[in-house]
Amino acid sequence: MAQALTEPAHGWAKEAFLAAGFMHVGDLTYLRRTADSSSVVPPPKLGDGVELRTFASVEAAEGRGAAEKVFGAALEASYEQTLDCPELCGLRSISDVLDSHRSTGQFDPRLWWVILGAPAGVALTTRKPLGCLLLNPCKDQQTIELVYIGLAMEARGKGWARPVLLHGISLASQGRRSYEVACAVDDRNLPARNLYASLGFRESGHRVAMVKPL
Repeated sequence: MAQALTEPAHGWAKEAFLAAGFMHVGDLTYLRRTADSSSVVPPPKLGDGVELRTFASVEAAEGRGAAEKVFGAALEASYEQTLDCPELCGLRSISDVLDSHRSTGQFDPRLWWVILGAPAGVALTTRKPLGCLLLNPCKDQQTIELVYIGLAMEARGKGWARPVLLHGISLASQGRRSYEVACAVDDRNLPARNLYASLGFRESGHRVAMVKPL
């Protein structure tokens, strides 16, 4: 898939990409905030039988294939009625999406989390995926990239995103005092925009996202 990010003021560029077969998948706002290296925020209590696990812990318990399956299932569950560039859904395989997310900055399996529902104590691949948080440090840019955060339909509206994100940022920030946390959000995704604003993210730029399946 080819991707282009144009300046909002450059209407001519958007028209050129549309004429070349690209489609408009969202208007993006780029956000940044300082990292929080003061202390580690403990993992949140999300309810009976609900557990926050890292990619590293799933891989150690059941193997790389199981970790890929669990995180892939969590991504797919979070795409249902998503407000985050919904036009992208179905354009790529989940394995391609995972590879793309890993290639942003430096993949650290200890900084990828999945929320798993009940029942606890059974094989991780059989538990219900309720969401995930993916953070990748990027040394060259001195940033911690918030690659993705998303919740399944049944996990939305429970107030989980904020404590999960705070826990993740606090861990990713350790030893990275000068870093900033960076992300992009679809302007239509008001819940995410409100969450980021409440956590001190500030706008740093805007782009128009265009893609073309190849």
